[in-house]
Amino acid sequence: MLREVAQLSEEEWKQQSWDGTNLSGQRARGWLRLPHEFVDKSLVLLVEEQSNPEHDELIMRVGMQERGTLSASLGLFHRLDRERFKALFEWQDLMMAEALVGLVSSKPEIEPPPSRDWDILDFILRITPESPSGAVASANSNQAFALGRFICGLGFSDEMSLGDTVTFLTRIGDSEQKDLIGRAAVVALGIYPLLLRQEALALLDCARGPVSWLSLMEVMAVMLKLPRLPVTPDWKKAAKLELSGSDLVLALSHPSWAVSHIAAQLLECGAGGQDVPEMLEQRSRALREYEDEHLVRHVLTLAPVLWGARRSAAVLLPLLAPPVSLLNSRLYEALPWLYRQERSEVIVECLLRGIESPDSGVAHRAAEALLEIAELLPTNALDVLSRSTEGWAWREPRCERHPQAAVEGRVCSACRTVLSHPKVPLLKLLLRKGYLGVEQGLRLIQSPDQEVQRIAAAALVSQPTAERLAELIRKGAEQQLPACVMEQVLALEAIHLREVQSELMALLRSHWAALRERMIEALATAEWVRRDEALRCARSALQDPVPSVRNQAVMTIRYLVAQEIVTGA
Repeated sequence: MLREVAQLSEEEWKQQSWDGTNLSGQRARGWLRLPHEFVDKSLVLLVEEQSNPEHDELIMRVGMQERGTLSASLGLFHRLDRERFKALFEWQDLMMAEALVGLVSSKPEIEPPPSRDWDILDFILRITPESPSGAVASANSNQAFALGRFICGLGFSDEMSLGDTVTFLTRIGDSEQKDLIGRAAVVALGIYPLLLRQEALALLDCARGPVSWLSLMEVMAVMLKLPRLPVTPDWKKAAKLELSGSDLVLALSHPSWAVSHIAAQLLECGAGGQDVPEMLEQRSRALREYEDEHLVRHVLTLAPVLWGARRSAAVLLPLLAPPVSLLNSRLYEALPWLYRQERSEVIVECLLRGIESPDSGVAHRAAEALLEIAELLPTNALDVLSRSTEGWAWREPRCERHPQAAVEGRVCSACRTVLSHPKVPLLKLLLRKGYLGVEQGLRLIQSPDQEVQRIAAAALVSQPTAERLAELIRKGAEQQLPACVMEQVLALEAIHLREVQSELMALLRSHWAALRERMIEALATAEWVRRDEALRCARSALQDPVPSVRNQAVMTIRYLVAQEIVTGA
């Protein structure tokens, strides 16, 4: 029944159902997975055919568990019969209400959250002057160029910005900050205010009243039809306006990224007056008491501009005293710049304390900052780093989304996400400074983490003596070492590889087909073997029993022959 309703052939149904690859990842009925394409095709069928009680009930049940993509469904949204599918619309409205309110709620609430109202039209009317003639622009959204530039300038031009769009365009008691940013954006984007007002009045009448699923679809339908125009805001021009410094600093913490980002751009261009650095310092010092993601992000960019190195150190270093929260640990990103300016041991000590944090996320950010200034670190710091790396090398991070899931090689077994961990930047730092030797490399090469294996492989060839390389080649041929070790060997300079040429040529006779194929590939550009000898070996590989090896031999021969023609010319 489902396949017939969706108008899918048996082959399409097989590809897009349980065993297929084009899955939405959500369950619809029982154990059957339905792709977004099924829902969208079903909606087309509902619009084009007459009412059928059996189909209507089936599609409404499916729609209540699996919705089509927002961009695909918007085109069909206005064509559906509201009375015929009243139950579906009421269910969608109920289900989306809490999610929409949650986007604009700063903290989870035990009581049902209060309803929110749209503010987009009233917002545009507040930041633009009234039209003296009272004229209203055309209601054609495809030609609303002023409104299109404004929406694109705010970053709300596609469905990916849905969350921030709802946060910005709902009424949450922040009209002073938002209006200030809106007026500055109009100037920066070079928009004629009266035209913006007229187009908003013509097109955004749907954006009034409570936020609901139906009103969201109405608003997004208008947004996605507006012209998507390239915009280059002139924030220096907007910064010349009389803008309140206190409102701009407060706007850095606004829940909408558009508001906080524009405020940061204006402050960076000198808006707000001479008291802005002091106001920003006072607000930043309070980050020990409360967390503010947007403020932390913007402090990183504004500190060099508004404070300078010495004042930045005085503000940021106390914020990074243990214990450091994961959110505030982003401030470690500013310390490499500070250290290059000040060369203070206090900064290095702060970073070394950071890698000792029990939180692997905090330690990772401190380790990344240390890696940036690896060439400037004193010797005593490297000794501390070596001890810390030993403690982190065999530990695994914990997936925040799946705390109970096993993690191996920094990969969560539940979501397959590669998690950040301090051992990777710390090992890179020690390798760069020559503190990661062969013995440590042999231990670390057994790690299940592929990135750690690559670092360990680089350590193994850091002392490329003939004896050492011959041993690595032998172990690689016996599959005692991962393939990345052989890649590091082949990447060495030809002067080192010529000393083990016989060992390398012996790999062409390995029982491991993948290794034979890789060696045939290496012959194409190898400088450690004569070209005629490489060509002879490649031609011999044409008799290999494995097709992939023979195929690689053909490509190597073509490359070598082409090189002979070029050099002969």
